[in-house]
Amino acid sequence: MAKRYGTEKTRALYLELRQLALSATAADLKLAPELFADGRAFGVMMDLKAGADDASIYCTDESGGYVHAGLYTSTTFMVIGENFGEAVSEAARAFIALCQDYLPQMTPTTAFPGPRRGKVRFYAKTEAGVLSVERPAGGALVDLEEAGHRVVVRMSEVVEAGKALLN
Repeated sequence: MAKRYGTEKTRALYLELRQLALSATAADLKLAPELFADGRAFGVMMDLKAGADDASIYCTDESGGYVHAGLYTSTTFMVIGENFGEAVSEAARAFIALCQDYLPQMTPTTAFPGPRRGKVRFYAKTEAGVLSVERPAGGALVDLEEAGHRVVVRMSEVVEAGKALLN
């Protein structure tokens, strides 16, 4: 059995952040109508297992042309924000854009269970509500999965560059 690094408190915070992210509407985010017109997704979340803990990569459009990119985990590690710079914003926008291709495979949901071992779950936020799909990791959704991972890679590059400036 994999070791769990999170506590009940960090897991509760993770679940609260996921719920807030997935329940925010286009109106809450003050989005321009063209960002969600014709059923387009304006946000996407990818859930996966990280050992015995959970991780979610979340990207959404925000007002003023900004894009939010966040990495939430059930451990004490989280990266939240929209001020990562253009490389992260580009990766987040690409993740949201690619999600549009997978909307026909998704079904409406109002329940947001966490990830299961060996699976990857995606949630797409649309004006009509949240859509979801779950498949084996590295399977039929691998392009979308890789796009989510690219967001995290770009975040880590920004963090590492910041550390180098401090040294």
